[in-house]
Amino acid sequence: MQIPAELLAFVREHEATPTLTAYVESTPADPAARRRWRVLLRQGLQAVRDSLPQDELETFTQCEADLLVRLPSSDDLPMPGGAVYFCAAGGAALALPLSDIANETEVTWGVGPRLVPFLRTAISTECLVVRLDLEHVQFERWREDSLTTLATLEAERAHEIGPRMGDAPRQGFHSGTRGFTRADEEQRQREDGHERLRARALELLGTFAGSQLPIVLGGPPEASSRFLASLGPELAERTIVAPSLTIRTSRSAMDGVVRSALARQGSMERQRRVRSLLEQVHTGGRAARGFEEALAAADAGAIAELIFTERAWRQDSQTIEVLIRRTLLARGEVSWAAPGGTAVLDGEADGILVALRFPLTTAN
Repeated sequence: MQIPAELLAFVREHEATPTLTAYVESTPADPAARRRWRVLLRQGLQAVRDSLPQDELETFTQCEADLLVRLPSSDDLPMPGGAVYFCAAGGAALALPLSDIANETEVTWGVGPRLVPFLRTAISTECLVVRLDLEHVQFERWREDSLTTLATLEAERAHEIGPRMGDAPRQGFHSGTRGFTRADEEQRQREDGHERLRARALELLGTFAGSQLPIVLGGPPEASSRFLASLGPELAERTIVAPSLTIRTSRSAMDGVVRSALARQGSMERQRRVRSLLEQVHTGGRAARGFEEALAAADAGAIAELIFTERAWRQDSQTIEVLIRRTLLARGEVSWAAPGGTAVLDGEADGILVALRFPLTTAN
């Protein structure tokens, strides 16, 4: 999961600093509910204030003031998908949009920024969009704030079929193609054109997608299924089909479709990763599971990747937050395994799985 560079820098600088974290929900469609986030935010701030000892109130009050000056003056957020605000003691602050729709407004106070809600909504912020039908293929690079057309391909049209010079036409057949009707020949030429179009598109796909870029594929089932079946295993594994995405989908409608597809693709990718790491645990490879082994790996600076589930977060949220920050400080990767397909991880590893940089004697 890609963590923004500015958030990584903030975590590294304020990992041990008292920090106010505020997650603000997305702007609702119902105008009557537009002030909901303000009410919940005010309630959350008051609840934190009421719970603090006297010696922390001054620091909290300063962080609260830093938060309030950064909030919009209107009820509509400038980041409609939701936002997170981190305000650390000493005046440092960071505001980030959430990559997916945030459904809750919540406030927390503690040492270091609270990151789990951010990870819940984080998706890839860039992908290759391939929109096609039987006659066209369009390649676009999607980012949260832009869509760039990379290439547009079109199938070659069937050649006009007519009689040879000097020959009289024969009813129902075209001259020069013994035993084939004009319709048969036109269909054959169309299919040849479709095959050439797909071959050209496959050549470009590897170039545009590189070695890591997720691929969102849209188009009618007949065209998209053929195209997907033509991909090699590596490209197919990072391709997600979005049936509602077509050549004619408007730019304004694309964002929601692409975000949803990327969320599904990320969930599938994490499920594959969980299965791979659990196999390494069982065979004595560089992987470990559970709270105790993850903490031992963090102490040794051995975590290359941390995956955790909702169950682990609910069981001990404070330890999960510590593990996340320590993994990021060690330049490791962190993923939240979304509900659906995580039963094996919950059952075998208490919802925590780590890939190790080197073997540990405490790891089973």
